[in-house]
Amino acid sequence: MSDVDLSPFDPSQEPTFPAELQIKFETLNGSRKFQGRRSVWFRPANLDEALKLKAEHPHAVFASGFTKIALDMKTQQAPPTHLIAIGHLKDLAQIKWTDAGVTVGAAVTLNDLENLCLTAISKHAVQSILQILKCEYFMYC
Repeated sequence: MSDVDLSPFDPSQEPTFPAELQIKFETLNGSRKFQGRRSVWFRPANLDEALKLKAEHPHAVFASGFTKIALDMKTQQAPPTHLIAIGHLKDLAQIKWTDAGVTVGAAVTLNDLENLCLTAISKHAVQSILQILKCEYFMYC
C-alpha cells in the first residue's frame, strides 16, 4: 500500500471525504493507504482485502460514504482513527432480486436505493392492477 498525507483536521471547517478515495474504481487499481495526522484510510482492492483489514484493525470503521462520519463530528463524537473505504467495491454495490426478496449491498447509494423502491412500488402496483382486472374479467378472485 502507498501512503499519502491528508490535510490535518480543522474543526472550524466542514469535513470532506478525501478526494483520493472518491476516484472511480476503474481509474485506481490495487490497494491504497492514506495516512493523515489523526486517521488512516484504507482503500482495499476487493472485498476479501477489506475483511482482512477489518480483522487486522477491529476498531476500524467501514465507510461507504462520509455521512456517518460527518454526523459523528457534528455531534462532537471523535472521528474514528482507522477507516476502510468500501464504496468502490462492486461486490457491495449490488442489488439482487430473488424470489425470497431483495438483497441490498452495503455500498448501494441512496439514489440506487430510491430507484429500487420506485421499481418495487411500480412492479407491485402493476401486479395488483392486473390481479384486479383479472378478477373483474373472470368475476372471481
